[in-house]
Amino acid sequence: MVLIHCGQEELFFVFIASCNEKNDVLNVSHILVEAFKKLWSRFFRNDVLPFQKYNILYPSTPSELSRNDFGVFVMKCLDLWTDPTICLRSLVSHDDITNMRIRLLNELFFSPFNEADKTIVHNIYNQLMLPVGN
Repeated sequence: MVLIHCGQEELFFVFIASCNEKNDVLNVSHILVEAFKKLWSRFFRNDVLPFQKYNILYPSTPSELSRNDFGVFVMKCLDLWTDPTICLRSLVSHDDITNMRIRLLNELFFSPFNEADKTIVHNIYNQLMLPVGN
């Protein structure tokens, strides 16, 4: 995943890649940057918006144990990443993945922008929360 971060005096392309080994990070990062440069040159003229104007940053991200976890890790990293110096490895753990999925699901489902019918979920919740004996 690529983000553009604008600091007070610097511009960054932020590449988020979760890998298990340091060599994997370097290999994947190189592949991501080269592919991104090609796309960048397709859509932007170098004299108007030069790629070299941006610094490249690879935040320290946790490695996931399953390929199915990458999206959840990225969402959590985006939620927590506030500046380029933050170490996401110390804030996000694979042990948290189940709770992150539940929280993300609840946030999406109960978002005021979600127009889906939530009646069934509310009814089940109300049934479960009724005091015993009523």
